[in-house]
Amino acid sequence: MKFFATATLLLAAATLAACGQGHGTCKAPPAAKVSAEAFAKQRPIMVGQPGFEAQEAKAASEQARACVQRQAWALAKSDDRTDIVADAAVTACDEMIARSAQAEAASYGGDFQKPYDLDVKAMSRWARLYIVQYRSGQCVE
Repeated sequence: MKFFATATLLLAAATLAACGQGHGTCKAPPAAKVSAEAFAKQRPIMVGQPGFEAQEAKAASEQARACVQRQAWALAKSDDRTDIVADAAVTACDEMIARSAQAEAASYGGDFQKPYDLDVKAMSRWARLYIVQYRSGQCVE
């Protein structure tokens, strides 16, 4: 019986080692730091040109999502339920989410509240995904 227990433990350890992605190994991407040259390449549309507002809205949304990913993975070790941790991650990124909503409202017209509410809902779903990824050790950027 002792041999069976030892063999089981060794098999489990070998499986986890071979996987290389045990619990809590996700590394959130660092906050984006873009050089002026790279920024110019990413932003070919200039202020006043058609599509500028949509381009800015997309960039703001990507930044908000990256923030949510960093916060979700940073907070995922918490013993709290996934939805509570996700809410905390989204709250930590509220300023970026608000910027995204402002850019969307400027791009597509309308008020700020509707895009903000939709962005918070979408970012909450992303946060839950990132937390589950982290807790399962299956991190994908």
